[in-house]
Amino acid sequence: MGTTDVGTGASFGKRSGGRITIVAAAALLAGGLAVAAGGCKKTAAPDEGNRIATVNPPSGTPGVVAADPPKAKHPPRHLEDTNRKELETTLPKGAPVEITAPKGDDEAFMLAQQIRAFLHAEKYPVGDVKERAPDPSAKGVGLEPLPDGKWRVIVGSSD
Repeated sequence: MGTTDVGTGASFGKRSGGRITIVAAAALLAGGLAVAAGGCKKTAAPDEGNRIATVNPPSGTPGVVAADPPKAKHPPRHLEDTNRKELETTLPKGAPVEITAPKGDDEAFMLAQQIRAFLHAEKYPVGDVKERAPDPSAKGVGLEPLPDGKWRVIVGSSD
């Protein structure tokens, strides 16, 4: 005696001596394919060659829970009053300033944005923060004089 999937009418299992033997059986229904076995269901839309498999965990089993995102090694840095004073005393008033931060380092980029906002408010000609390739040797914040009276603020990693 076989077991019948109520939704398709397809026989998918045959009981033999207390064991269930899975029989390859499928039913085409409205252009879709449905095979049910042990809580697993595969379906394919008629015009799409893609198959989507879903697995229903046994009842009472908790679903999959995503892990918490990794915690930052250090709290985010912020532009402090002492940093503002150092920028004002080191950078000549009105000197054009370029600010860089490592690509992919959101914490460094946010600090670079704070420095940019401060320098802009102090009337320094400053453009957008430029992202550069990460450089493991760049740590903290550095100031670099450039030709023609320009300056570069290099925001590195916090490590």
